[in-house]
Amino acid sequence: MSRPTRLLARAIGRVRSRGRGPGRGGGRGDISLAPGGPYLAAVEADLRGEEDSALDLFSKAVREDPGNLDAAIRLGRLLRVRGEHDRAYRLHRNQLTRRALTREEREAIRLDLARDLAAAGRRDEAFEVIDGILAQNRRDLAARSLRIELFEDLGRWDEAFDELKAQQRAAGRGDRPALARYQAMLARRCLDRAERAKSNAPELHGRSSDLDVKAAARAADDRADKHRTDAKAHLKRALKLDGGCAQALLWAGELASAAGDTGRAEKHWRKALELGGRREGFTVFKRLERLLFEVGRYGEMAALYRDHIGRHPDDARARIALSSYYRRRGEFKEALAVLGASNDFDRQSRRLLDVARIRSLAEAGRGAEAASEALELLGVGPEGSLECAECGFSIDDPRWRCPECGRWSTFF
Repeated sequence: MSRPTRLLARAIGRVRSRGRGPGRGGGRGDISLAPGGPYLAAVEADLRGEEDSALDLFSKAVREDPGNLDAAIRLGRLLRVRGEHDRAYRLHRNQLTRRALTREEREAIRLDLARDLAAAGRRDEAFEVIDGILAQNRRDLAARSLRIELFEDLGRWDEAFDELKAQQRAAGRGDRPALARYQAMLARRCLDRAERAKSNAPELHGRSSDLDVKAAARAADDRADKHRTDAKAHLKRALKLDGGCAQALLWAGELASAAGDTGRAEKHWRKALELGGRREGFTVFKRLERLLFEVGRYGEMAALYRDHIGRHPDDARARIALSSYYRRRGEFKEALAVLGASNDFDRQSRRLLDVARIRSLAEAGRGAEAASEALELLGVGPEGSLECAECGFSIDDPRWRCPECGRWSTFF
């Protein structure tokens, strides 16, 4: 049985299990499951991703059979996805007035209410609804997951960490890498605060005797040092939870580099590169390039690129970086060869590889070929841009979490 078929069967099972009776369309027969009826057609359209059709059909199903709770819930969810948060909230709230709701049905509706409120930016109210659900059932993992999402959206990583630990206890299983990720995000927040404290410090001009200015500057330095110390503590916890946590290794390297400990920074970044995947390559390569250039070992970059590509042949950005390395050295044959055939990659990677190929052709003096290929790529963005695979949001700097849709690891 295919996945869409299984999902359709489950939807049918939910409607049949709810039965009829007071508040559920009693006395009208099981019209929701009638052949050719709007409910089953709506479920099928929803599974196919035909949002407009599903919305119309679920609306019709609810009009024809007000007792179909599943249709009403699904209709509200579609309205929420379309940005009609208030309509979704009202529809879901109205379902709570039904008689004879089971506890599971009531909790599912309340969870949708919380999602409606969160989507509308009414996060405080969403937290209140979630707290109400958890007060009755501390083991409701869906409610805890939504609570974690809200904490993530607000950048409240310490509370996300605590909530994830509670969720893992309730589920009876642990996820140390996820906990490590939150500790790393807490470290990042501390580093940002240190940077702000430093940038807000008053400037000392020459041999200023203004004691107030000097005191303020020292206080700013002390605050920045404290934030960096806190960051180190969070990174230590992260790496204890997961020694291969890429974010923690990356920022531990940043701290070491800022302190002038290039050896330790290189160690952290090489480990992130070795243990990680494409995302780690993208975030680490530029840092290692800068570090190795500063210590006079820039020639080692080629081997680092080749080793990484050997482990991750689908990493288009690593190929582009190695191609740029060869191009800067005037080795255009190697620069073109390492790019490979772009047809072997996903759409976004193909575009980036083609742009790099055009650049290499142009710098190699093969202008006619470069112009010919460029004509096919009008409108392509900059080489370094990243696009979320979930929502299409575009950024220039790598992120582990999309700031638009909130999904993790969607830029690679």
